[in-house]
Amino acid sequence: MLLEFRASFLPAFLAVANRIAETFGITPSGRPEKTPESIMAKLAREGTRLSRMQDIAGCRIVVPSRVQQDGLVDSLSSVFPDHRLVDRREQPRHGYRAVHVIVREQGRPVEIQVRTDLQHQWANLVEWSASFGGDLKHGVELPGDARLLGVVEHASQVIAELERSRLEAPELAIEVSEIYRAGLFHGLITSAMITRGVDR
Repeated sequence: MLLEFRASFLPAFLAVANRIAETFGITPSGRPEKTPESIMAKLAREGTRLSRMQDIAGCRIVVPSRVQQDGLVDSLSSVFPDHRLVDRREQPRHGYRAVHVIVREQGRPVEIQVRTDLQHQWANLVEWSASFGGDLKHGVELPGDARLLGVVEHASQVIAELERSRLEAPELAIEVSEIYRAGLFHGLITSAMITRGVDR
């Protein structure tokens, strides 16, 4: 029954992805169906109902900067009038920052994640760290003596400050942003794991 319910979101996902491609010339990265394991884990973690989940189907668009993120979110809101915004930039969840535009298509919610390059790099590295155990994305620390939640949340705050500085004075912040984009967060997390005795 769960698989059938999940599959019922596919037409809505395809309609949203096609409209984005036709309107903006962007091919979003797609996750037309959330895995059953992810669905059950979220239901258990958040105590929500299956009928209230907004991200069973979703896609993602990554843009270079906050300016382009704001502009794309505004445009998506116009293209999909029946929508709801969840802005995790100023009120992040365990450091996660992005804007989610949740649209309704064919009676089904489809989540469009809009991230900047730096927000996307942060999220990828946090997901990568899950291979060590734990679930930093949802506030579950890695096993052993590692204390990486504070590390990744601090990195997220640095990203937010960098991106705000780019809005205010882009000519002064580009070089710093490029350093972070080049992989400083990867090195930061790896170094923290090594120094705190986390073995893969």
